[in-house]
Parts: sequence; C-alpha cells; structure tokens
Amino acid sequence: MSESPSTSQPEKPRKPWRRRIIRILAAMMVIVLALRLLFAILLPVAINRVAGLYDLNASYERSELNLMSGDAGLWHLKFTPKTGGEPIAEVGYVRGNISLLALLRLRLDVWRAEADGVQLLVERNADGSIPLLEKFLKAVPATASNQPSTSKPNEPLNLSAPIRIDALRLQNVAATLRDHSVSPTLETRTRLNLRLSDLGSPTRPTSLDMSLWVDPGLDLIRVEGVGKNTAEVIEADLSFVMRGLTPEALRPYLQPLGLSPTETVVAARGGLKVRLKRNAAPARSVGGTLEFSDLWLRTPTDRVAEAKSMKVNIDAADLTSAHIGNIVVDGGHVTFSRSSSGNLAFAGIELAGAPAPSQTTSRPSLPTSQPAATPFVWSVRELKVMNADALFADRAIGGEPTIAAQLSELVATNIVFDPAKPNASVNFTAAASVKDVIGSATMKGTAMPFAPSKRFEFEVSATDICPRAAEPYLNALGIESTLKQGSAAAKVSGDLSTIGGAVAANLSVRDAVYRDGDHEFANLKSAEIQGVRIDDATGAIHVERIGIIGPSIAAGRDASGRAAVFGFAGPVQRTAAANVASVKPPATQPSLGTFSLDLPRIQIDQFTWKDIRVSYDDQSMPDIRSAGISDAGIELK
Repeated sequence: MSESPSTSQPEKPRKPWRRRIIRILAAMMVIVLALRLLFAILLPVAINRVAGLYDLNASYERSELNLMSGDAGLWHLKFTPKTGGEPIAEVGYVRGNISLLALLRLRLDVWRAEADGVQLLVERNADGSIPLLEKFLKAVPATASNQPSTSKPNEPLNLSAPIRIDALRLQNVAATLRDHSVSPTLETRTRLNLRLSDLGSPTRPTSLDMSLWVDPGLDLIRVEGVGKNTAEVIEADLSFVMRGLTPEALRPYLQPLGLSPTETVVAARGGLKVRLKRNAAPARSVGGTLEFSDLWLRTPTDRVAEAKSMKVNIDAADLTSAHIGNIVVDGGHVTFSRSSSGNLAFAGIELAGAPAPSQTTSRPSLPTSQPAATPFVWSVRELKVMNADALFADRAIGGEPTIAAQLSELVATNIVFDPAKPNASVNFTAAASVKDVIGSATMKGTAMPFAPSKRFEFEVSATDICPRAAEPYLNALGIESTLKQGSAAAKVSGDLSTIGGAVAANLSVRDAVYRDGDHEFANLKSAEIQGVRIDDATGAIHVERIGIIGPSIAAGRDASGRAAVFGFAGPVQRTAAANVASVKPPATQPSLGTFSLDLPRIQIDQFTWKDIRVSYDDQSMPDIRSAGISDAGIELK
C-alpha cells in the first residue's frame, strides 16, 4: 500500500516591513518623547541663563512647547533678584516662536513674541542709584564679550537690524516706579502697549505703534511710524503726540531746584523723517538728514514753543563722534510769562526761588559714580534760525501787557566740541526787533564756549528805540519815555573760567553810545571789571579792579520841572501842599510785583573812575539854564 501525499500547506512568507514600521514608529515616539523631555529641560535652563546675565532668577508655573513649529507658551513667568526680595517683573502670559536649534545651544532666538499682563517694579534708592539699571549696565560687557566680533576696522558698516522680529506684541505692560530719593517716597504707575512688526524684514516695511500712560502725571504719549532698513540705508517716518502732562506731578523734583509747577496741563506733537545712509568714507559712519516738522508745545493759555520745521544735515556720525553740516530752524516760536504772583513762568513751571534748607526734606540726587568714557566729539558747521519770534506776557500787571520779539535771523558757524581743539572759535551774527521797543537790533561777534577760559567778543547796536510796549512798567514808576528815534551801540568782550573751585571772570565794555536822533545822552569810552572771583561755597565776590573812563552824560529838567535823563522824564516835583492835595491817586495802581534782593559779600581791591563829564540843562528855570562838570574822577584802593 503506497503512502499518501502530504496534505500540509507551504509556510507563508514573513512580512518584515510591518515589524520595521512598528519599530520605526516606536523609535520616533521615543525620540519625540526624548526631545520633548530634553526641550522641557533646556527651556528653563536657557531662560535662566539669560536672566543670570542680569543677576536674576526666572521661574514659571506652566509651559507649552510645539516641537513641530517651535511655538512656546509660558504662564506666570517671574524674574526675581538672586539676592532675594520682591519680583522685579511678572508676566501673566507670554507666547513666542523660538528657534529649536538655537535652544539646543542654550540660546533664545525669538522670531515672534506676545505678552500680556506684564508687571515691572523699578526702584530708585535714596542715594539716587537704580539697582535694576545697574544690573543691566553691568551685564552689557558680559553679553558683548560673549559675542565674537566678526567685523573688521575697515569693513563697511552694516545698517541692517541686528535681530529679526516678525511680530512683537506687548499688552498691558504695567510698571511701578518707586523713588526713595524724595520724601515722602514717590510711587508712579505706568502702562504700556507696544506693537512692532517686520523688524529686519527684507520685503516689508517695519511698523511701530506704542502708547504709554503715567499715573499721576501723563494721560498719553503715542508714537507711530513706519520704516525700512537695509545694509546701506535706514529710512523712517515717525509721529508722536503727548496729551495731559501735568507739571504738578513733578513737584518733588522741581521744588528743590527753585521751580514751582502750576495747575495746568501741557500737550505736544510733532513729526520726524529719518534718512540715513552708509558713508563710503570715513569707514563705519553714516550720513543723511533728520527732518522735524510741525513741532509744538502748548498749554490751555499759551503757545509755549513751536517750530514749523527743523532740518539736520549729518555729514558723518558714528559711536564716537558726530559732524553736522548744518541745522536750519524755520518758523520758531517761544512764549514766556510772568504769573500774577510775579514769578517768571514757562510751560506751566514758575521760577519761585529755592526753598530754605530743611532737615526733613531730601533733595533728589543723581548717582555719584559715573563710568569713565571717552568724550563724544561733535561739530556743527552752520546753525541757522530764521523767522522766529518770542512773546512775553506779564500777568502781574493790569491789562496783561505783552512784549513781542522777532528774530529775523541767527547764524552761528564753526561750533566744535573736541578736547583736541579746545580753542575753536564760534562766529555768530543775529538780527532781531522788539515790537514797540526796538525797531532793529544787530549783533556780531565770536566766542570760545568750550575753551578752559571761555571767551567772547561782540558788537551790538539798536535803532528806533521807543519803548511804548513798556509803558505799564514806566507808569508804575512814574516815568515817561521821551525817546523818538533812540539808538545805542557798544563793544563787549570778556572771559569766564573756573580757578580752584571759584568762578573767575573779566568783562569789558567799550565805545558805548546812547542817543536820540542827533542828541547824545551818554558816551562811555570804556568800563572794565577785572579779576572777578565768585566763591562757590560762600557766594562771596572778590573784584581785583574796576576801571571806568567816561561817560559823558546829558541830563536836565524839562519845562514842567520833570527830571530828564537818558530819554526818560521823571515825576513833577511839587512843593505846594495844595498842589499835592489836589492830586488824586488812580483807583487801581499798576504793580511791578514784589522783589527781594539778598546781596552777597563784595570786596573791591581797586576802583578807578575818571573823565566824567556831565552837562545839565534846566528848561524850567530860565535864569539858570545850564551847568556841567567838564572833568571829574575818583580813585579808591
């Protein structure tokens, strides 16, 4: 009997690809989990590494990280000093798009960031130091030293943005500013919203929108603008507006300086166009223009300051120097006033005089230690101011008289601040007028404002002097102007320096002439004040010599008996009691305000006055019309 054939089926081929897929998926899951764990460890390490540069610790309650997109979110992020204390910054929620490759190197490269509910605390100590600012300044050399320099001294300057930010959003950034340098401690709260887009984008313009509030003291500052930059060019158009600035909030800082804020509000606005480009030479410098337009500063009652346009042409500027071709200001205006209390005022701040020293009042101070730095060198080839005017409104006098001055042109050339050129001389000319006071005034001269011994020399002249706008002041003094075509001219020179902690000065006036038409009132050949020393500690004044040659003075009385000198006539001299009784005082008498003068101690070593000539013409006494002194002098030692 033969064996039956085997009925067993052949074994099916194995499918290794299924196991491979399972293994690959398992490996990927392990890698993802490992990466997730790794980045969860690296993220707080990287954040604390950056915070450590500023001597801070960083912590947060919860984090979220998308490994595919690099999108990260943090909740309740806090920064606290390593030495302990209150957190200086708290962020309720922050989200950003970060570079995962940079995170592997423990670096934070953020492409987009959004933050909401940011809380900052900035304190100023009683000695004027700001610990938070000092932390950042101390970290600057450390961060800079960690970055290898890739630029060469002669390599062209790169004007492109150092970082790229596609979108930065900060909402409700609240900062508490606590100043212990004033008594009582001043606490101010600020709030900021910021929107910055496309910084460093090669295709889209950068846009900026920032709003800031300060309580107390400021309702709003808003800055808006667009711009673009490449490696060779920076262009930007910016505008700003300020509303509701209350000088009263600055009282703790103004009062120790002798300034008193008033109950008013200040507003401002303006625009700025920036056009900068990289210079071919000198290397690593920029040139271009800054153009300000429609600038103004106002209070509810005054046009405090205005400028129709101001254009700055920059020849070359870098981190160590700035050389300006010219600055042109057109259409400027400024308003000063005198308050009803008799104090000079500007922009809601009065010059009230320094208060008496008090042991309970501390004066705001600045940090005593300043980092040494190389002096910044700058120069302006030409400064020109055109079509500017100034207004003085006196609210201490009945009727509120105003005096308006017009500056037709002011030109100053060769303004140089350079320790290597301390004696650089500035040349200047000016032409102005004062309505109903001076028809025309000119000034021309030179000055050395940055020399160790600051020198100046100029000639000044004025024509058509007729002070009709000053009548309220003259009436209050019982004086009347008789000038019709007054004129004056003089040459002035002097110097100012500091010797051994004391201010030292010399002053000279020569060829001073004052007349009305062809009638000469005074002619001064020279007046010199030499060797003036003002002690900074005591305020005492020491003068080595005062020497005067002249003047020739014409004085007298008019037909009504009023004293007449220098083109002004005094009150009528009456002797009869009936005449005195018949004069009725006006119902309201103008007042010039109350002035107090505390003279310092003055010592004069030598005083010489010679060649004094006085002519006296009395038209009220026909029998004795004239008298005079032909030559007189005095000398004191």
